[in-house]
Amino acid sequence: MWRLRKAVFMTVKLGKVLFVRLSAMGDVINCLPALRLLKKTCPSAEVTWAAEEPSASLLAGDPDVDDV
Repeated sequence: MWRLRKAVFMTVKLGKVLFVRLSAMGDVINCLPALRLLKKTCPSAEVTWAAEEPSASLLAGDPDVDDV
């Protein structure tokens, strides 16, 4: 039987991160959990996302994205 264990997160210092997913809205949505985990483990990381419209509009108000 499998047991689920609580994940332990360490805080890591990381500078700048660039996500590049230009036009596929589904791919942008699927990358959001990775973004959340990144900001949880590296809260000081400056996250920029390169995206075209309409994908950019999904990210515009996201508190974990510093620049689109």
